[in-house]
Amino acid sequence: YDRLGTVEFVNDIPVDTILNPNFRQTKFFTDDGSQHMWINNSKAPDGSPWISGEGVYGEAFIENNTITEIVKENFGGRAPIFLAPMDTLKKYWHEVDVDKRTLTWKAPVVYEDENSFSQLSPGSQDGRRLSEYYEKVEEGEKTDLDGVWLRKGTINYVNNVAVDTVFIESTDLLQVKFYHKGRLMFFTRDYSIEDTDLGSWYGIGMYGTFSYKDGRLTEQMDYGLYGNEQWFKNLPDKDESGKPFISFNVNLDENSYSQSWPQDEIYSELGFGATAEYYERIK
Repeated sequence: YDRLGTVEFVNDIPVDTILNPNFRQTKFFTDDGSQHMWINNSKAPDGSPWISGEGVYGEAFIENNTITEIVKENFGGRAPIFLAPMDTLKKYWHEVDVDKRTLTWKAPVVYEDENSFSQLSPGSQDGRRLSEYYEKVEEGEKTDLDGVWLRKGTINYVNNVAVDTVFIESTDLLQVKFYHKGRLMFFTRDYSIEDTDLGSWYGIGMYGTFSYKDGRLTEQMDYGLYGNEQWFKNLPDKDESGKPFISFNVNLDENSYSQSWPQDEIYSELGFGATAEYYERIK
């Protein structure tokens, strides 16, 4: 779902829809609510080591006219949230699980249909409330890659032969990718980076489109967090409209896949080399 704007309610009656073409926010839900992610391109405050964008990853479901989001990970501008005092978190969130480090947020759903929904923002002033309005994006064809994937490691190659797989500890890195009928969303948090003054501490992410056919994956960005947008703009490959893209060779099994970085000079200079990212299906 793409957020198209904000609906203004006065005494529970919708009176106006406010559009902001410069602001993007996109939400992804699996049918059973077990996987949920949203990102946006909100600008960071002046002086912040972060540049733009924020998001969450976890679970979400709608029932009894309420949307419930169980946040398991915050990235982008939301990454520092657990640096706040626990009493503060408990004051502003409906539920806080200290041991599991999860936050639960509940918002009334003003209306919902097959292609849209709207959720009320907190607070009210003189009977005036605002509601985030979302519409379902246009979907393409389902592919064999569709699903939710968790990165488990990195495969190293020598002369195009896989020689080693370096597995990732969940305490070191979390990287999740969503593929669904031509739409792509992903985020990464590198927990080995401990300096909050570094922009890379906040993680990265993007929302865009993809195609997958005959073992070839191509990704394009609509918008991204942190330095992702600039990174994509510098890619050497462009489509007929001049929009950058990146393509990977994919080795896909039923419940796992790997995507090999292109062996171009630009990617070698960025440190990717002869490697492939290895993922396992979680949905």
